[in-house]
Amino acid sequence: MARYKASAVANPIQGLIKYHGKIDEYLRLPSHNSISVNVGGMYTHTTVEISDGLEANEAIIDGKKTSGEALDRILRVFNKFKELANLDDGYKIRVVSINNFPSRVGLGSSASGFAALAYAITKALKLDLDLREISKMARIGSGSASRSVVGGFSEWVMATTHEESYAYRLAGDEIPLKMVVAVIPKVKDMPTTLAQVETEKSPFYTARLGYIPIMLRKMRDAILSHDVEEIGRLAEIDTLNLHAVIMTGPSGIVMWRPETIEVIRRVRRMRREGIPAYFSIDTGATVFVNVHEKYVEEVVEQLSGIRGTEIHVAGVGLEAKEVDNHLF
Repeated sequence: MARYKASAVANPIQGLIKYHGKIDEYLRLPSHNSISVNVGGMYTHTTVEISDGLEANEAIIDGKKTSGEALDRILRVFNKFKELANLDDGYKIRVVSINNFPSRVGLGSSASGFAALAYAITKALKLDLDLREISKMARIGSGSASRSVVGGFSEWVMATTHEESYAYRLAGDEIPLKMVVAVIPKVKDMPTTLAQVETEKSPFYTARLGYIPIMLRKMRDAILSHDVEEIGRLAEIDTLNLHAVIMTGPSGIVMWRPETIEVIRRVRRMRREGIPAYFSIDTGATVFVNVHEKYVEEVVEQLSGIRGTEIHVAGVGLEAKEVDNHLF
């Protein structure tokens, strides 16, 4: 009986120029490039066992056994690795994964989850893949996982084939950006995939595709020049653009909660008072407040006391990595 095992950790991401829209659902090939930053201190820890002695494929996430679409996405990634490693159909996988942060609240848990999964499988099978190659494999489970794999500030490349759609790093943790994260639970679970579909059906989606290349160029320039304030400003603009598109889809999805609006209000008040803080919101109600590290304490003080929120401070996270601590 052959048995392979490894564990890995990866960070969730904050979208800076955000990804919505796909040209290929199965391979998760995006309609445009996107840029994100890994959220340091928050991570998914995943252990995988691959063996021809397992009776069935199994995945347990945060103590709950997965099934349906969630398990199917894991198996898509695993099956791609089986092709690469020339493993026969007798090989099954067991996955156990935990997050040290709340999932399904707009913090990118699917990105860190599939990044850790792809990295752990790579190490278990002792495949000689660089981060770019691993990012392609992680992308099959979650598009944003491609950027989570490579870490830091990274860009995911639009392409029409699996081999050409990958992520690469623009910068690492040398940029003095801090994220003050106001974690806000959703009232009702809203899958990211639904928001994706809604975005593509909005009458404003075509306009978004036209504006994205300009924003990508500006964001790259801001990152390469280590301009924290401009990074924050551009991410805030893109937040408003994306959510306007989501809200104008057929179902009129509004993902924000009253606490989200209160954080936005306080961020704008901070700017009036001379603190260059900027908000950024991915698919959910949770708010990232992007700020230079020297303003962190003031931002935390300004956001404290908002009922229904948990405040966390994060720096820039780096690439996925292997760890020795197995979960089973």
